[in-house]
Amino acid sequence: YFLDKLNLIYVYDLKNKSFSKLNFNQYKDLEPQFISINSSENINILDNSRNKIFILNNNQLSEHKQNSSKFSSFNADTNLTDSIDFYSEKSLFYILEKGNILKLLSKNQSDEYSIIQKNDNYGYLKINSNNKLKNLYFSGGYNGNIIAVSKFTKKIEGVYYLYLKNNPLPVFDLFIKDKIMYILAGNYIFIFNDFIENKFKKSLFNNTSKNLFPDSLNNSKGFKIPLDNGDSLPIHSTVFPGARRLYRNGIHEGIDFFENIYSSTPVIATKKGIVIRSDINYKEISISEHKKILDNCQKLGFTSPQVANKLRGRQVVIKHENNIISVYSHLSKVNVKIGDIVDESDIVGYAGNSGTTDGVNKKNKGLHLHFEIHINDKSKDLEYYLGKYLSVEETMQIYRQIFD
Repeated sequence: YFLDKLNLIYVYDLKNKSFSKLNFNQYKDLEPQFISINSSENINILDNSRNKIFILNNNQLSEHKQNSSKFSSFNADTNLTDSIDFYSEKSLFYILEKGNILKLLSKNQSDEYSIIQKNDNYGYLKINSNNKLKNLYFSGGYNGNIIAVSKFTKKIEGVYYLYLKNNPLPVFDLFIKDKIMYILAGNYIFIFNDFIENKFKKSLFNNTSKNLFPDSLNNSKGFKIPLDNGDSLPIHSTVFPGARRLYRNGIHEGIDFFENIYSSTPVIATKKGIVIRSDINYKEISISEHKKILDNCQKLGFTSPQVANKLRGRQVVIKHENNIISVYSHLSKVNVKIGDIVDESDIVGYAGNSGTTDGVNKKNKGLHLHFEIHINDKSKDLEYYLGKYLSVEETMQIYRQIFD
């Protein structure tokens, strides 16, 4: 079973070696955010936008809310908004949340446990196990480790680091089938046959202090929040790259800044650079053209880079050193022209809603700054944004790192 970023669920038939798509009647009132799919006794899908888990039986996706007949003793106050990944076993759901929190949900309990390692600076990314194992296993991402946590005591039983030629590797994902552990670390897949719990080969080192970010990201540090009145990144995952944008069958390419935004809010350069695009003479899309674009996205099932570019509205694009590009979108007006050299904190424009449904309809609503970072992106329509092909949580960790 495969879950893509557009909430589409694909089934691969191992016998016939073919793909099929599961049809799910999507809700219209609120975009679902399917963060993970897990296969055990059933196919389970966690939707953290609705605070629900969907359970698949006999090719039917049936919804089970907290306080329903099946999960009648669930705590109604349990919040799944910060969920990153989950693993299910015998009607028990182990949910990994931001901050390295392990949450347990079942008929009879709803508990939380902190599983953070004192040397870890980043959030864990994935959780996996099987019903023959005594431990849960977490991939530590840029911490460069795998963490084993007892299903019974909820305490850490072991921490393991992966090295290739004495170089530590970030651990992005893992999967355990029977006695085989598959690990995605760096650009490699490691396969450990005859995996035995608590005898997993430990590293000679207790921890690693080496920065595991690639050079392209380390060279991108020192960004400044691109708003004159801004001092921090947003906290909600839905405004980061990788979040769904189902109204156009697309994926969000940047960060949206909504807080304390007005049409007079100055947008500033995040770093020194040269302006390579400035939509001084921008003309708003017509209502009919905007509708046609969105209808076509629904028909095609995706948003092309060309369409995404058009929907960004009035833009300023700045090229920085180390092949870094920053994009400032939905502006109400611009303050620079192509070829201008701008310093960090120089005003490049003002926040707005151009290119959006509100902007097209000339409503003074939905004002915000859509901001993107591109590294080594040579595509014409800037389609390789920072965060493409990554999970939202991993992308958020990277953004926090480069906005030191």
